[in-house]
Amino acid sequence: MNAVLANPDSACPAALLADQEVLEVRHVGFDGTEHTGTLEVHRSVADDVADFFRLALDTRFPIEQVVRASEFGWDDPRLMAANCSSGFNFRTVAGRPSLSMHAFGLAFDVNTRQNPFIRRRATDDGPVETIEPEGASFDPDAPGTLTDGHPLVQFLVDRGWTWGGHWTLDADGVVDYQHFEKRLAPGERDGLYERYGLPNP
Repeated sequence: MNAVLANPDSACPAALLADQEVLEVRHVGFDGTEHTGTLEVHRSVADDVADFFRLALDTRFPIEQVVRASEFGWDDPRLMAANCSSGFNFRTVAGRPSLSMHAFGLAFDVNTRQNPFIRRRATDDGPVETIEPEGASFDPDAPGTLTDGHPLVQFLVDRGWTWGGHWTLDADGVVDYQHFEKRLAPGERDGLYERYGLPNP
């Protein structure tokens, strides 16, 4: 089935859904054998994402599984807990009202357990850091882990992408080692909301 689905509980515009492209990619699993997975991304970045997975395959970088977010009910915590790599998911940024770049298909995640999402938030007792998925930890030497200067990270940075591992807790409040998103100029993000008729929070 090559139709792109959206969360039936969301207000995903038909035009945005139509701009998503289905990618079938080959990858090496943690078992050392090749597998096939499917994800969805915006057609404007499909070539970059396909080339990323080709490079991952060529360099034998292990990836647990590549899936459509719809296979996990568009549930980001479930996707992370299952160590999924996925792209399009019409949802907001964790803890914020604004749409995630995943909602536009302009972001994808890789090996969520090896490359966790770390957030710092203020509380009455001082700052608290949480790591998602639960039980994950960041070990730069572990197979399937993305690091600063890694060939896969550098490949996408050179093509105009941002890696969430370059964010910092002090400046951004989050570090998102699993996350890649297409870098946009300030006005371009607003243009996406306008293009697809979405309310801009």
